[in-house]
Amino acid sequence: MIGGTVALVALTRWLVPPIFAWWQSLATGVSTTATGDLVWWKVFIWVVLLINISVGGFDLSTADLENSSHGLFILVAFYLLVLIIASLFFTPTQIKGALLSFMIPVYWALGLALLINLITLTVLKLLGRAHV
Repeated sequence: MIGGTVALVALTRWLVPPIFAWWQSLATGVSTTATGDLVWWKVFIWVVLLINISVGGFDLSTADLENSSHGLFILVAFYLLVLIIASLFFTPTQIKGALLSFMIPVYWALGLALLINLITLTVLKLLGRAHV
């Protein structure tokens, strides 16, 4: 899931910078302009890759979820350690700004993946009913 999310954010930043800039502007409240316009073939490639990663990369099995529980404690401990160290060197406002600028694209990518999965599920259910 982490790799899929990073891939979605990176592909958005690389293929459709205006959309990534819009995500960033929502986080900061400052309107930013991206260099370049939306090119139809880049948007097409982005959408195709977005669908493939969303449908194939976020469908965790029960075994995946069980195995991930073992690393959850280590991940939380790591995050807490990083935040404690960051709090020694930065103000809470700086930490909040850095987290917002990093996490808003991640939230958008995860929300987009959820939307694509819901649309795919709906289409598959409708096709299943039509086939019966």
